[in-house]
Amino acid sequence: MTPLMRKARKGDRDAMAALYHTSKQRVLYICNVLLCDPKEADAACAHIFKNAWSCLLDESMTSEEDFLRCMERKAVGWCKRKILKKNNKAFRIPAGRNFVGIFETENIMTEGTLCEQVLANLPSLHRFIYITSTLLAWPSAEIAKSMYTNEKTIEDALAAEQENLTRILDGLYQKTGRKTELSVAEYHKMLH
Repeated sequence: MTPLMRKARKGDRDAMAALYHTSKQRVLYICNVLLCDPKEADAACAHIFKNAWSCLLDESMTSEEDFLRCMERKAVGWCKRKILKKNNKAFRIPAGRNFVGIFETENIMTEGTLCEQVLANLPSLHRFIYITSTLLAWPSAEIAKSMYTNEKTIEDALAAEQENLTRILDGLYQKTGRKTELSVAEYHKMLH
């Protein structure tokens, strides 16, 4: 166990503050990309850190990186619950697990940066699967567990990711008239 984690586990305020400061920006970013609302992301981040004690007490947490991973999982869970309170059907699996093109290009959102636009136009289920896979590098089994589904469903969603992102980028072009030469792979890099 790292000295910082040992001190934080014992309740040392400076150690706890150091853990907070090393992980706050990452957790806030995750909340922002999942919720697509900076105000809600701030509130979510504050709530998540108020409940960080369970991560410190977990015996498997031996390093700052372990703590960060725990906080990332808490962020995904909290944001999912927040979205479900607004729309209890937000994480429903599409009929026949057809994940391609289940968003409306005529109502495409065009505010914010390109990254924010693409994420805001992905349905909640797709956005969560995309972020947990691409940004957090979770394996399909962990994503499936967090979404209460099976790995095959997650793999089907991930297989549709390229086409969905391309459709959103094309829809943004049609709506704004600004051509983006950004490939989906370049978009993935921009997300990080």
